[in-house]
Amino acid sequence: VYFVVPPQPLDIVILGVDARDGEGWEARTDSVMLLNITPRTLDVRLLSIPRDVVIRVPDYGSQPINTINRIAELETPGSGPALVKASFQESFGVGVDRVVRLDFDAFVALIDAVGGVTIDVPKRIVDYEFPTRDGGTIQIEFEPGRQKMDGERALQYARTRHQDTDYARAARQQQVVDALIRKLANPTQVFHW
Repeated sequence: VYFVVPPQPLDIVILGVDARDGEGWEARTDSVMLLNITPRTLDVRLLSIPRDVVIRVPDYGSQPINTINRIAELETPGSGPALVKASFQESFGVGVDRVVRLDFDAFVALIDAVGGVTIDVPKRIVDYEFPTRDGGTIQIEFEPGRQKMDGERALQYARTRHQDTDYARAARQQQVVDALIRKLANPTQVFHW
């Protein structure tokens, strides 16, 4: 039945919420991605949107895309996804079906739940000021090459940004999401560590 009458395409906005202890969903988004799944063609597409892009937000005018969730949550808790959907419709003409919000803990837990992800790191990365959850900084390093990452390490890889551009950071985030999707698409690879 799936191949004769496949489900309709699905557009999902993925928000990486930069929530610190006690903030909940009332935080800016660290990353914004639009995921399109088209079952008829078995096609999956992922678009990263720079967090400083300004778009039209219903009732709030032009706002940076990484503030939309926060604006709504501060006014009415739980309303962030609805405002994100409305903003994507107004600015891009995309009818978003779902909004997925992940804070740091959920991201780490998700990656760990599938047994980690394998990433091919293209070049050496050193971040001398990687932000910790308690407001401090640490030094992190990634050597080039294929490596398996647990949730915490994948989070560091996806978030590091001090040595290059937001575009390079978005590419790393896409690598992690792509590795996760590939793992979920093959259930024989999913296991607990």
